[in-house]
Amino acid sequence: MTKIGERAFYNCTSLSSVVIPESVTEIGPYTFGKCESLTSIVIPDNVTEIGYDAFNGCSFTSINIPKSMATIGEEAFKGCSNLISIIIPESVAVIEAYAFKECDNLTSVTILNGEIRIKLNYSEWLPLVSNPQCHIPSSN
Repeated sequence: MTKIGERAFYNCTSLSSVVIPESVTEIGPYTFGKCESLTSIVIPDNVTEIGYDAFNGCSFTSINIPKSMATIGEEAFKGCSNLISIIIPESVAVIEAYAFKECDNLTSVTILNGEIRIKLNYSEWLPLVSNPQCHIPSSN
């Protein structure tokens, strides 16, 4: 299995922990959307894409984005109101619009690639950039 398909675990409200197999390279749209009890997830280093709304409404406080990740899809983490911190590795080239919409407690963001293309809505991104815990390196 290389892709977890659209809505594979959508609205599995009792799902609390997931370890994604090493063979997976893509997490499809809505895969874990509305899994409100999901507090722990391990994403393997082979995953390069997180699809639209993939983790909408999940309850983890932090997530480890693999070093192979290239794209974080639109609204991928929307409504993850318990998400406090995230480190976005150098491999991420694109963060689609509203990727962190309604992540009201997100206070620590580190983006390791100064040349990343961020398609975030300005009103969504401004509070993160103005937060002293947000670190975006300057590009060379």
